[in-house]
Amino acid sequence: IFVHKKNEIRKIVMDPNEYKFVIANKSKLKQILKWIDEQKQNGIDTFANNREIIAREGKEGNMWVMIEKSSRLPVGYAVVNPYSISIFEIKSSHRTMKLGTYFAKYLISAFRKEGTNAIYVDCVLGSEKFWESLGFVKADGYADVNYKNPKRYYYFKDTIFTLIKNSL
Repeated sequence: IFVHKKNEIRKIVMDPNEYKFVIANKSKLKQILKWIDEQKQNGIDTFANNREIIAREGKEGNMWVMIEKSSRLPVGYAVVNPYSISIFEIKSSHRTMKLGTYFAKYLISAFRKEGTNAIYVDCVLGSEKFWESLGFVKADGYADVNYKNPKRYYYFKDTIFTLIKNSL
């Protein structure tokens, strides 16, 4: 990220050692929901329309949180289920610092450690290039993955991408 300060431009580099990843607990979920509400009140594009889903999935343990160690506050979160990332957001104040890339690569690594061959992402329009930069390609469907309950994935509305095995 480039910051303008007193006619001086300086680059801020993200230090991976300043962040950690945890499964959402009650406290982190509360902080994320507060952040979503504040962004909505400030007119910042957010997942506020998915607030109930985010709250439910967080309570069920289906959410990873990226925490800034110094402040102990979440700067990103992802709602994950077997084979999919359904909601992925980096706090607007922390975008353009490569945190999204760092977080997404962490999630991809976690999926791979679990033996996942393909990961589906429900991405909002406009984020396709981000996912493509990570090796995702547009998916026609879910035929190449053994889903136990494929109907649960029919809610996808936007462009869908899938990670092809060994593409990273």
